Amino acid sequence: MIRILFIIPYQEMEQEVAKLIDNFPCEEKIEYKCVLYMYIDLHNYKRDWPCDVIVARGYSADVIAAEQTEVPVIKINFTSADAINAIQACREKFHSKKIAIIGHPSLAISSETIQKICDIPIDIYTMNGPDVDIPAIVHAALQNGNDTIIGGGTACRCAKSLHVNNYNSLTNPETLYHAVNDAVQTVRIQRQERVKTQTLQTIIDNSSEGFLLMNADGVISSCNRFVEILLRADTDEIVGKSYSQFLPEFIESFSKVLRTQQPAENEIFRRAGKIYMANIVPTIIDGTVDSVFIDCHDISSIQEMENQIRKKLFAKGMVTRYQFDDIIYRSVQMKHLIESAKEFAAVDSNVLIYGETGTGKELFAQSIHVASRRSNRPFIAVNCAAIPEHLLESEMFGYIGGAFTGSAKEGKRGLFELAHNGTLFLDEIAELPYSFQGKLLRVLQEQEIRRIGDDKVIPVDVRIIAATNQNLEAMIDQNKFRRDLYFRLNVLCLFVPPLRQRTEDIVPIFLSFLRAYAVKFEKTLPHLTGRAQALLQNYRWLGNIRELRNVAERFMVLYTDGCDIETVLADSIFPSRNYPAERTAGTMAEKMPERERIQAALQATGSREEAAARLGMSRSTLWRKMKQYGFLGDTAEAVL
Repeated sequence: MIRILFIIPYQEMEQEVAKLIDNFPCEEKIEYKCVLYMYIDLHNYKRDWPCDVIVARGYSADVIAAEQTEVPVIKINFTSADAINAIQACREKFHSKKIAIIGHPSLAISSETIQKICDIPIDIYTMNGPDVDIPAIVHAALQNGNDTIIGGGTACRCAKSLHVNNYNSLTNPETLYHAVNDAVQTVRIQRQERVKTQTLQTIIDNSSEGFLLMNADGVISSCNRFVEILLRADTDEIVGKSYSQFLPEFIESFSKVLRTQQPAENEIFRRAGKIYMANIVPTIIDGTVDSVFIDCHDISSIQEMENQIRKKLFAKGMVTRYQFDDIIYRSVQMKHLIESAKEFAAVDSNVLIYGETGTGKELFAQSIHVASRRSNRPFIAVNCAAIPEHLLESEMFGYIGGAFTGSAKEGKRGLFELAHNGTLFLDEIAELPYSFQGKLLRVLQEQEIRRIGDDKVIPVDVRIIAATNQNLEAMIDQNKFRRDLYFRLNVLCLFVPPLRQRTEDIVPIFLSFLRAYAVKFEKTLPHLTGRAQALLQNYRWLGNIRELRNVAERFMVLYTDGCDIETVLADSIFPSRNYPAERTAGTMAEKMPERERIQAALQATGSREEAAARLGMSRSTLWRKMKQYGFLGDTAEAVL
């Protein structure tokens, strides 16, 4: 139902409205009410009937619109047809010799058009506002020889008191029809906008993020329920106040946003024992900051949500955590490498990824999978060095129940079956025993596996991505790696360069780690000086990304507000420099923590076999300790 209130200047107009509404084409029922008012009587008008829209003429519409803003007002404008009808009526009724038209600008404009074609003199008097002295205008018109007054109700009433011919300009049916049609459309649009606004507000209020909008002076104009809970205040207590009253920790950042007109991202603050992260974003209009928008997140809630999502993904076998957008880089060679990897993702060919330890080979493997047509299928990663030789076949191909002593009664699917229609990532492929390489080759050629103890073959559709930090061609010459398997794997090849060959990537990657550890350790994010950045770029980083991450963690543990950034960074990169100088190299090695001894041996030898020999332990023991200290899984903690 649509309710229309008509403010009419003459009584006869009510009949015209009734006739129009009875025949007006509208799917919704129209209820209406007509009230008779001159515009001079409308000041401080109070509606006593609830309506959706008001329709009024001339200055009546202007006064009503100025008096109230909650209901839209549709103005009935005068047309040339209205002017012609009025002039013709005066000539027939009064035999007028000269006519004065007094009224709203729309009446005057319409009359000017008619003035050019009429054979009777016409004077036009425009009322420039509802507070004009109408009696004075009427007297001026009479002094100019006009014998008839055409105008609105007020002008006609004044002329009548002077016993002068007068005619209240009427609204023709066509003009009234257009006004009613505009009123109906306005109500419909307003309702649609109201629904959109309420829907958007509901979404905002139920969002898991907080939203604050303020002007350039920092005065808050709106917020959502998240912010109410965060600030422990109702909207009425927040809106109209300065943000600094509630978020004083943003004063410096807010000023910088106004000064630079650039967003301030990842601002960390605390409330009620929780850690939040906020972005402060300016709205720029005509080169100046018009408003500022703040969105904030409960980091602990995000982490919990991430854990839940990760559990679901693991349950589905979809355990990728990275994609190409997660790779942080500035170097041209990484840009070209990513472009090549994206091309590889478009096909199903096998990929061999070369790179030193810690360069992020699995990150590329996961990214290729996510960008491929297999992205909704499993991504299974396996560290070939982590599986004992006697378990390789059962882990890779599976077995049936009772196949061997200690086997599960119901049997077990192998990694190839788990990766069916997806991707199998074989990390450290060079560590596979030579005796098993032939079995792997056959599976890759035939695309089928046979579980241990079974006589049935199972077809599998698996894309292989392999990775290694060894020179496979040299291993082929040493009869440690099969040439035919190498060619089967090396269809497409990527080489992930070490950090020392792309020094421009070091600082951005390091800063990404610092941001993560700043949140974890609840510390402010430090600013790296130019010398500190140079120190990072000049170091060789034999452990690559993994070593860079460890240094970032060590740095954030040692960092305190006001400390010497360069000294703390140097201590983080070279922790052994603080050992007493008189100790011998052997003594130092013996006293070093096991984690650092293992790291040093791996960096010095570049080979697990040689590192294990140097440390006096077996290769399997070294692997377990590497897993314990977080050295394994090139992308289990990969960040580039």
